[in-house]
Amino acid sequence: MKFTTLAVAALLAAVSATAGVTYDFHSETSGMQQVTIDGKASVEGANLRMNVARGDGVMFKDGATMISRDGGKTLAIYDPNAKTYFEISLDQMMASVADVLKSSMVKIAFTHPSVTLKDGGDGGTIEGFPTQKAILDASVDINIDAMGQTMTSKMSMHSESWTTDKLAGTTPNFFQQRTLATGVDALDTLIAAQSKSLQGRFPLKQVTTVHVLQGGQDIATTTTATVTNVKQKALVAAVFAAPEGYTRVDNPLEAMEKRKM
Repeated sequence: MKFTTLAVAALLAAVSATAGVTYDFHSETSGMQQVTIDGKASVEGANLRMNVARGDGVMFKDGATMISRDGGKTLAIYDPNAKTYFEISLDQMMASVADVLKSSMVKIAFTHPSVTLKDGGDGGTIEGFPTQKAILDASVDINIDAMGQTMTSKMSMHSESWTTDKLAGTTPNFFQQRTLATGVDALDTLIAAQSKSLQGRFPLKQVTTVHVLQGGQDIATTTTATVTNVKQKALVAAVFAAPEGYTRVDNPLEAMEKRKM
């Protein structure tokens, strides 16, 4: 679920516009997982900066700063309390997901992916921008083999997005990285569907509910992500400058690998 948290944050931050854009973002997750992420973002071209007021405590600490200069493909995350920073790429995160699935003693297989994407019509006006609504329903079977003990569960996702083409730019956002893939066909099908649901548009609001049905239990998690206080203006280069006096450290995935040695 922590990966989902990071994905939502990157979704809200990693969007390009022809002129500079600043906005506030808020992501609230409830249900099985309780996480709140909010703060302010500044974006111009492939440059973005996200100042996190409240983070998830793992990737984003409270008060953290995230900077990217390639449209969100590579993230540098600065911890003001420890005066350290680490860099992590989306490709590295996705490869880590695939490695865990392939190398674990518990074998996990994803099968029977199903995706339905519908045009929800006029989404009304949000923050002064006209929006279009998209509705995505997706599901996949999860088959687990733990040393001969098998278990099957089903994951389903219902997502509603309100997007505008008035803030669309040339650099895709997190979910629109068409080369982003785990190497697990069923999961990549769902990622591609999420990308298609945005279609180069900027999401002003997104509500996603994930259900995991297992052993007669329904475990649900809902994330509501919103963007407010949107302003279009020219931004000076200093906005995207790295904070001074920070020491580089291993990112969470690198640190995990070293602990295995």
